[in-house]
Amino acid sequence: DKVNYFNNKAKPLPASIVMVGDSHIENGNWVELLGRTDLLNRGISRDTTDGLLKRMDSIYRLHPKVAFVMIGINDLLRGKTVEDLFSNYRLILDGLVSHHIKPVVHAIPLRNNPPYDEDLNAKIKRFNGLLESYCEEKGFVWIDLNRRLAPNGRLDTPYTWDGLHLTYEAYMIWADTIGLLLQGLPAWPGAGSAARWGRVRGSRPAAGRSGCGGRRPA
Repeated sequence: DKVNYFNNKAKPLPASIVMVGDSHIENGNWVELLGRTDLLNRGISRDTTDGLLKRMDSIYRLHPKVAFVMIGINDLLRGKTVEDLFSNYRLILDGLVSHHIKPVVHAIPLRNNPPYDEDLNAKIKRFNGLLESYCEEKGFVWIDLNRRLAPNGRLDTPYTWDGLHLTYEAYMIWADTIGLLLQGLPAWPGAGSAARWGRVRGSRPAAGRSGCGGRRPA
């Protein structure tokens, strides 16, 4: 499986950026979306913060400059408390910092499966509030896509195909957002002429090419 592959078999390729998380991360075709090749996707469908903590060494071995992190929805779906999830998240972020990796932290996206998600969305909002305050305290970059994708308290229909996972349109908004943050980070040597930060603001992938993967569990 991917956990075993990342931990024991994957070669530690040079990468300026690593994308870390569950299927929200895994489903993104980040090389295409960001127009950059010195990037590795370490998202795993159905992963939790417990699972990520067990594979952090595989992230450290990559020696990236920046790690984009989005994970946690599966923890809440499986009954983990907001407090326990927050405790795990702090371990993840503090581990990155201790290895000289700059974390860019994402809010958990809200869901859109009413009326079943009312309690879950309340937990997501409470957790996101704790995490945002922690990022402010530590000086971490914080990204809350809910401000664009869920302005009315749940994911807007154009941005989700099942109430949880994101559509191509959502990934485009996401890519624009993080692209702005990374304009000053030079491409890894040998990354290729297309690997330049800031491209995502002025261009889009060719029509018909998907920026996200298939329909998978989070």
